[in-house]
Amino acid sequence: MESVKLMRLNKNQEAATEFENAVACLQSETTRDTKHLVHCHTRLLELAELESEEYLTHLHRGIGLYWLAQARSDVGDADGALPAEGLLCKAAGALSAARTLRPGDARACWYLHSVWRGLGQEQQAKRWLREAIEAAPFAYLSPAE
Repeated sequence: MESVKLMRLNKNQEAATEFENAVACLQSETTRDTKHLVHCHTRLLELAELESEEYLTHLHRGIGLYWLAQARSDVGDADGALPAEGLLCKAAGALSAARTLRPGDARACWYLHSVWRGLGQEQQAKRWLREAIEAAPFAYLSPAE
């Protein structure tokens, strides 16, 4: 994977761009590959930590936890060693921290919507969907988001 090579060469911005492109491609596929989505967001989290990007650290931690919870549900082991509900709660915390740091960010709102929907909290999910829609014209979202 080219993005991992870029990380090894300390070309962090280029690596982050490659991982974001991979995320967009993985999300647009008919069958989502949660394992690779978790991998990409883990790497994006690492890059954000290297660059001391607090917002991106919280954002990618939250998104990665969301996809990890989805992976747990996909394999039918939502209550296993890492319960999906617990992962979603941790994702909500990280995404809320990201949202606090960048109030106008649509991406954090979109994933907060997805997390609350996954937890069966429709009122919260609707709230975050409205905020994501309002912020979407002014922020980056992949086509699947």
